[in-house]
Amino acid sequence: MKLAVISYKTCWRSPNSRGGFATVGGFPLQMQALAQLFDHTTLVLPLDPNANRLGELTLEGNAISVVPLTPMMGNGISRKLLLPIWLLRNLGTLYRYAKATDAIHAPIPGDVGSFGILLALGLRKPLFVRHCGNWLAPVTMAEKVWRWFMERIAGGRNVMHATGGAPAPPSRKTV
Repeated sequence: MKLAVISYKTCWRSPNSRGGFATVGGFPLQMQALAQLFDHTTLVLPLDPNANRLGELTLEGNAISVVPLTPMMGNGISRKLLLPIWLLRNLGTLYRYAKATDAIHAPIPGDVGSFGILLALGLRKPLFVRHCGNWLAPVTMAEKVWRWFMERIAGGRNVMHATGGAPAPPSRKTV
C-alpha cells in the first residue's frame, strides 16, 4: 500500500541524506514511524533552498521518497495573496502524486495540508489528518473550519487525529 504525505513542512536538498532531502523538528521521525506501515511513502513538500540547516534531520526511512514542490512565496499576508499562484504552479504535481497513491496523510495546520485534504476527498482516497494545533480553543477562521471539518468526516476510511496533552478526548462528537 502506498501513502502520500502532503504537507507544508519545508525541506531542502542535503548531501547528508541517502534520499537527498532534510528538514528540522520531529517531522522526519514521525514520517519514519508512519512509513513502517506502508510499502512506499512519498513526501510531497515545498522546497526551501534558503533554509537554516542547523539541527537538520534527514528525510529517509522505509521506502520514503521526497517530491519537492516549488518554494513558498512571500511571508505573512503576501504569502497568502501569492498562494493561488503557488498552487497553480504545483497543482499538477500534487494531483499526480495524490492520484497515484492508495491513501493520503495531510498534517495540519497548513495550507498545503489543506490542499491534500481536498485532493483526498476529490479523489475518494482514504485520508489521515493529524491536527497539531490548538484544538480546544480555535482562534482563526482556519482553525474553526479544520475542527468543524474533521468532526464531520471522521470515521469510515477517514482517520482524524488531534494531538495534545489534555486529559480528555479532544472531541465529544467523535468519541
